[in-house]
Amino acid sequence: MDTRRLPVGSISGPFHWPPLAAVVRLFVPQQLRRTPELFREGQRVVALHLALFVWGPVYAVVMLLLGALITTLILLVTGGLNIGSLLLLRVTKSPAVCGNVLAGVIWLSCTSMMLVTGGLHSPVLPWYACISAVALMLSSTRAGLFWAVASGGAVTGLAVATGLGFPMWNELSPPATKFVAYTGTLTLVAAVFVLTWLFRNFEIRAQQSLREANHFLKVQALTDPLTGVPNRRSFQRTLEREWKRHERIALPLSLLVLDVDFFKRFNDAAGHAAGDECLCVLIQTVQATLHRSTDFVARIGGEEFAVVLPNTGEIDAAAIAERIRLSIAAVRIAHPDSPLADHVTVSIGSGTIVPEQHDSLSDFVQSVDRALYRAKAGGRNQAVSAESAPVALG
Repeated sequence: MDTRRLPVGSISGPFHWPPLAAVVRLFVPQQLRRTPELFREGQRVVALHLALFVWGPVYAVVMLLLGALITTLILLVTGGLNIGSLLLLRVTKSPAVCGNVLAGVIWLSCTSMMLVTGGLHSPVLPWYACISAVALMLSSTRAGLFWAVASGGAVTGLAVATGLGFPMWNELSPPATKFVAYTGTLTLVAAVFVLTWLFRNFEIRAQQSLREANHFLKVQALTDPLTGVPNRRSFQRTLEREWKRHERIALPLSLLVLDVDFFKRFNDAAGHAAGDECLCVLIQTVQATLHRSTDFVARIGGEEFAVVLPNTGEIDAAAIAERIRLSIAAVRIAHPDSPLADHVTVSIGSGTIVPEQHDSLSDFVQSVDRALYRAKAGGRNQAVSAESAPVALG
């Protein structure tokens, strides 16, 4: 499923069962269903409310049969507040607000039952553990911290009241006490699991975000922001890597360096915005002219580009350089102040070498730069090989 967009009203995960899907559509506003992340948050809110809708009445019936009438009444009131909490999802259109309110409803229920089931010695005490888990899962870290403090405050208040001699009434019979203690232990186990899962999930998300940020920074550091192709640093790394590889496999490595003829005049006459657009079109033309995925194009200066051609001999490199020159001329980008032509042209220097251990990469690059200089000195708009004389082709 595309995580960037969900069709309005689409239901994923365990909510594909028609009755559950209908409930989700009923309470999750259409605005939330347009955003995948908000939609998933809304689904979680609905899921927990539905679980409480099932648990509340069942637990209330058990408490009624065990003779805990006030506890039963508290559970029924909690169920009504639970319905109101879920309705907030449609009103506020915020799963976080709804989840925070639900945590408050659970806190109120636990505190009320603590007051009638023995206070600080109540078997309901472990239920407080689930409140911060609910807030963390449905709202935010700040909400989870708030309700953890609120739960601690309620327990502290009961401890102070007990210490001051206030009587704590317990309406639970021994069987009811055992039942509540049993379910309270299960609640504590579940809450610990949920909290552990949430923290682990937060850690995984943080690590993923860090990896994505590092990757983004790495790409940015090696990419030319204007043209989107690799920059000079990336070019140097690639050329060094290919140099070592071709030295091992004893195959020819070729390098082309392109320079736009009279580009300063172009900028002065047409403006820098037009100059930037010109460079983007030129690099696209160069990329379209190359046919191998291993060929590497980079912007290494203002109007200067380089092409690394792995496993390419001198004749093929010269042919590719000439093909690039002709392709750029064929685009016919108007040049308002060129003494050569009415369109943009380029000069190209090329070089080929089978690297050996005693060879110098910097010397090789300088030989290609000298070939480019000869192309420019010889009249521009031509491709010149480091191993040959200038080739001017109009």
